[in-house]
Amino acid sequence: MDPFVKKLQKINTIDEALEELESQIEISEKLKSVIDFSIIAHEGQFRKSGEPYIVHPILVATLTAYFSQEEDIVAAALLHDVVEDTHYDLDFVTNKWGTEVAHIVDGITKIVEIKEHKHTDDKQASDNDIKLLNSALTFRKMLIASIDDVRVLVVKLCDRLHNMLTLDALPKEKQIRIAEETLVVYVPIAHRLGISSIKNALEDLAFFYIYPKEYEKIDTFIKEHEHKIQLTFNKFISNTKVLLEKSGFDLNKIQIFSRIKHYYSIYLKMQRKGINIDEVLDLLAIRAGT
Repeated sequence: MDPFVKKLQKINTIDEALEELESQIEISEKLKSVIDFSIIAHEGQFRKSGEPYIVHPILVATLTAYFSQEEDIVAAALLHDVVEDTHYDLDFVTNKWGTEVAHIVDGITKIVEIKEHKHTDDKQASDNDIKLLNSALTFRKMLIASIDDVRVLVVKLCDRLHNMLTLDALPKEKQIRIAEETLVVYVPIAHRLGISSIKNALEDLAFFYIYPKEYEKIDTFIKEHEHKIQLTFNKFISNTKVLLEKSGFDLNKIQIFSRIKHYYSIYLKMQRKGINIDEVLDLLAIRAGT
C-alpha cells in the first residue's frame, strides 16, 4: 500500500488530521473557513472507533488533495457529509462557498440516496450471493450513470478508501459486506478513472477482510523474504540503468520506481495459474520516468 495512505490509517485526532491536510495543500482563507465550519458542524459526533467524526472528512480531504490541488474539490471533501449528517442544507453550502463546491457536495449526497434506495433490494437478496452481486452491479451502473462530474467520484473514492482504512471498528459481518461492495463497485470505478493507487489500496484492504488467511500467507512470505527481495530489486534496477545508459538515456533525468506487486494481484495470479506464492515469478515491478 502507498506509504502515505498507510500513514493516514493511524491518525485519529483532529490536530494530526489537520497537520496532514496542511502537508498536502496550502490552506487558503476559503479552506480555513470550510475547516472551521466543518469542525463546528460535526461537533459532538463520533465514529464507531470513538474518534471525533470530523477526523474522517479532514482525512478524506487530505486524500483528495493528494490527487488534486483544486480548492473546490478539497472543500467539497471536507463538507461531503454535512448535508446528510447535520442540519445544514445545500443552499447554505451554495451561499457560503459557491456553486462549484455545492455541486460536488450535492453529487456525493445523491450517491448516498442511490445507496439507500438500493438497500431495499439488498435486504430482499440477503440470502442469495448472486442476487447480492447483481444488486452491487446495479448500484455501480446507477452511480456511474447519475454522476456528471468526475470530481464527485474522486471524492467518493477517497471517502471509501478512508472508510476501508478504518473498517476494523465494525462487526465482522459488516466488514465483509463493505469489502465485497468495494471490490464490485468502487475498484472498477478507480480503474476506469486511472487512479491505480486508490484501486490497488482498495483491492488489498478488501482482500484482507474477505480472505484473511490467504492475505496472511502472502504477507508472511513477503516479510520472510524481504532481504532477498530487496537484493533482487537492487540487481534489477542496476541492470535496467545499464540498459538505459547503453540506449543513450541520461540517467540524471530518469527516476526508477520499484515496488512489490500488491497482494490482491498476487492472489489473483495464484488463483488463475493454480500455484502457490513461492511459485509466482513476477512479484516485483519497476517503472522509469522523467
